[in-house]
Amino acid sequence: HPSLRRLSRRPVRRLERLSRLHVTCYSSATDVGIVLDMLDLPSLKELMLYTPVISDGDWPYVLDLISRSEPPLEHLKLAGTPMKVPDIVRCLRSLSGLRKLSIQRLKDADALFSALTINAFGIDSDLKNLLSNVPLCPWLEVLDVADASQSIDSLTRLIVSRCTIAEEK
Repeated sequence: HPSLRRLSRRPVRRLERLSRLHVTCYSSATDVGIVLDMLDLPSLKELMLYTPVISDGDWPYVLDLISRSEPPLEHLKLAGTPMKVPDIVRCLRSLSGLRKLSIQRLKDADALFSALTINAFGIDSDLKNLLSNVPLCPWLEVLDVADASQSIDSLTRLIVSRCTIAEEK
């Protein structure tokens, strides 16, 4: 859309106090990502995006927003965004305080479940190896996945891995 292209050239706007952003887009002709590209939201605790956008290309807007803002995000909901699992995982790596993750219409939920599964590992003196085993979203309390394709095995592994860690506390 031409007017959105003009908007994307505007400078980034920092909204210091905004803690919740809910965006619902009803038109598949509008890409809400361009709006996200103009924002810096350092106090954001809740981000909810509902969009019918279907795309096979990259959609870096959420990852870019999180990288730029470094918010203390606790709740992330992505419904219909064209993000692929590797991009979602990259976002989650930056969101260690995330407590609630909601995903709708994800093509490969098994890959996301695998990334969220906590692998058992022993004490390792090699700090690099230890850091590579730090689980995604260690404080995750709610995982809501709807309209996604996944196997019961990957979901079971995820749940069991999280229960084991909880018992060790």
